[in-house]
Amino acid sequence: MGYTAIVDDAQAPPPEPPTWGEVLVRQCRQYPNFDAQVEFDIYALGLAGALLPPPEDASKSEIRAYLAKTFDAILKEHDGVIESVQEMVKEFMRKPAHITGMRPVHPDGYRMKAVPGTQYSIRMWEGSRAAAEWVFEIYDNVSNRPFWPPPGTVQVWYIPNPGRGEGYPDRHEIAAIEDVFNTSLGGRVTGKTYVLRDGDKCVVNFKEMNTSISVSAPDRQPDFVHGINGHRHYKLDF
Repeated sequence: MGYTAIVDDAQAPPPEPPTWGEVLVRQCRQYPNFDAQVEFDIYALGLAGALLPPPEDASKSEIRAYLAKTFDAILKEHDGVIESVQEMVKEFMRKPAHITGMRPVHPDGYRMKAVPGTQYSIRMWEGSRAAAEWVFEIYDNVSNRPFWPPPGTVQVWYIPNPGRGEGYPDRHEIAAIEDVFNTSLGGRVTGKTYVLRDGDKCVVNFKEMNTSISVSAPDRQPDFVHGINGHRHYKLDF
């Protein structure tokens, strides 16, 4: 035939990411000693990161003191106009949140494959579609928790695919998100996560177990083609 129909009818744009408000509400729920209900509290506490102790250790008084200090600092930036602070927070909370490494809202958003001969699995989930990301971690099937490998015991290597005209041209080691952003993440993380893009491949080397595995990220088709949404679209096959 010489062509392949990619879009034959009007298609909807890709699903919208969650808003910052939705993301920060989830973050605040990690704090068992504090129930954030005011929008500014959700904003400031959700973005606190390593500025506070880990959620289970942060006391109500520590959180209250942090929120008061943060509010005073932001209020000063807005020339003491409370309404300006409220409007800033309101606008921010309604923006879409494109966050690398963000976990699925529902458990069925995870994909899991066992690593043969070990107690571990590779657990993968969709990252930002806008950035064509997939995120994965090593999962301990015995403890039912993400695994934090001791230094030097696990390496993840990006494997270039000559058939793809994109991506990195050379083989190189992939750093975990937690290793790159360890200062801001503080004590909150439970496992190391790695990012691939659509169709990328890597090798995970368990050095102490003399075991390595290949991991391939799914290659998603774009949900729609920018500029011609609602039109028929064809890929010419040469």
